[in-house]
Amino acid sequence: MLICQPNEAMKKTFSLLGRVGSDDISLSDDNDIDKNKLDCDSQLNKYHNISIPSIFIKNDCNNLITSINKNVQLTFTNIINLNMFQIIRNHFSTIFKIHYTDEFFHNIYNGKYYSIVGVDKETKEIVCFSQIDIDKKEKTAKILAIGVVNEYQGRKLGTQLMNKVLEELLVFGIKDVSVTFQEVNEIAVKLYLKFGFYIDKEIEEYYNFKNLTENKALLMRKTLNSNNWAHNLIQTISGCFGSRS
Repeated sequence: MLICQPNEAMKKTFSLLGRVGSDDISLSDDNDIDKNKLDCDSQLNKYHNISIPSIFIKNDCNNLITSINKNVQLTFTNIINLNMFQIIRNHFSTIFKIHYTDEFFHNIYNGKYYSIVGVDKETKEIVCFSQIDIDKKEKTAKILAIGVVNEYQGRKLGTQLMNKVLEELLVFGIKDVSVTFQEVNEIAVKLYLKFGFYIDKEIEEYYNFKNLTENKALLMRKTLNSNNWAHNLIQTISGCFGSRS
């Protein structure tokens, strides 16, 4: 494994880690981070030297997360019927403070954006979702939203959604994935750091809230490697026993 000194993007990431507070970040069971020895791709935790057969990881890493929430079925699709669309749009208004445009919702409904929809098998209700903009030609993707309804938060559905997002992007051969969100959203910061994203840019006045401290955005990015299944399993295990995202 290539070990290197942190680049500028990594330094930004650890600067944010220091500001948020190490006790709040659950990258490993005891947050043991050696800042001088970082995996160049994603700042893996202290378990980055674990050697696990790739065939085991490819077949079983997603089952590890799925077993945590056996009652929630995740479906990846760009075909959303009217009833499902209306439910998701209503959830947007209750979960997120950010105003999403009509064009955004139109792109969900007409299939331009892909969606991952989580349905409770018992109640048949939509309890979590994610929207992704995939550019197949450029092999890039943008995560536009990840949401969990209030009653289901704290059950690691955010971790399960992220695991599913990355799994589907690998199927498309996506090489680079990015996400932009409010800097004050510490739950999102923790979730993306846990999955190996780094801070690419801080954007001033990205939003238009009256409270100016809420207007700053973070652009985080991750390079995907379809052969690095050990990397994905390590992050999945970290998510299982880390923060309650």
